Amino acid sequence: MLLAWPGRRDFAAADAQDSHDTHLEIKHQHTGNLLSYGCGEFAYFLATNGLLDEIHFWIHPIIWGRGVKPFESRGPLSLRILSATTFRSGVALLCYEPALHRS
Repeated sequence: MLLAWPGRRDFAAADAQDSHDTHLEIKHQHTGNLLSYGCGEFAYFLATNGLLDEIHFWIHPIIWGRGVKPFESRGPLSLRILSATTFRSGVALLCYEPALHRS
């Protein structure tokens, strides 16, 4: 189900150039952080088009043995570590930026 609100844009329906331009427009108009959850096609598009500043991975100390890998079947994505935080629970928060972001 898609939620509707005034000014809402459906990025999945847009072509790549439209989507890129729309994201840049939103990023420039918005003050503060924009947040997107997940590691699917949308996040991969943002990262590979220079529209993603940071990627946060929350690692939980549970082994399932199978599951979907982040950005699976979407090609390589080089990342540079920004910070790592561990919590008493054993959870680790790893913060990265796409390597293309800085040289």
